Amino acid sequence: MAWVVLIMVVLELLVEEVKVRKIFKRNKKDVRLKVLAAILYYLGISLRKKVMPSLS
Repeated sequence: MAWVVLIMVVLELLVEEVKVRKIFKRNKKDVRLKVLAAILYYLGISLRKKVMPSLS
């Protein structure tokens, strides 16, 4: 269970770094969601398939 906490901490650090560097220009969507989608894309997993399986 400690690894889940570690992943969440790393995700928050990454989100803060993305906000500071202003990587995403428009922020209509939550930055945390964008970072998570980018990580899943890098790993070859679609966020759409994980969150909305009915659309696949």
